[in-house]
Amino acid sequence: MTKRRCGATGVAALLLVLASGGAASAHGDLTGGSPGPGDETAPGVTTLRLDLLEVDGDAPLSVAVTDEAGDPVAVGEAQVVDSDYVCAAVEPLTDGVWTIDYAGTGVDGHRFGSRFAFEVLPGGEQADPGPCADAELAAPGEAQTLAEMTETDAGVPVWVVWTLVGLGLVSAAAVVLRVRRDRASDADPGRG
Repeated sequence: MTKRRCGATGVAALLLVLASGGAASAHGDLTGGSPGPGDETAPGVTTLRLDLLEVDGDAPLSVAVTDEAGDPVAVGEAQVVDSDYVCAAVEPLTDGVWTIDYAGTGVDGHRFGSRFAFEVLPGGEQADPGPCADAELAAPGEAQTLAEMTETDAGVPVWVVWTLVGLGLVSAAAVVLRVRRDRASDADPGRG
């Protein structure tokens, strides 16, 4: 195998490892909640409980709730309780389909986020706040979407910043490999 082919194979392997790095990690995995994905819950929910693995409670957490029209509802500041529960107070939810968007940081420093929907309807099951019931949760504040909550001071969403950083790293690696290849070609003019 030529050096060029070895280099290309190495770069492809590196990109594969970088691209699949998040797939093997468990941080931020939703293992349950109340209300949880697809749940049919009784009206009057005032506490959200997300069962998430390996959450960094010292890093920013965001939990947003929107109605069927996509309008946000007031949610209190999210906090980690008993290490794997993210809890937040919410204005009482009435009948309808609601969506929870959440984002946070795992104990390894990687960001995570996702969303799910549930329905509030008469005859639904009572929500179970679990350990969130004993926590002193901040009262619901301003109604915001997750995008509004996760903007940086510059007004740019955090995911855009991290995407640009990743693209910059890949571009820098490509330049380094190109310079090395060109130097190797200059050192051995017979290679082609």
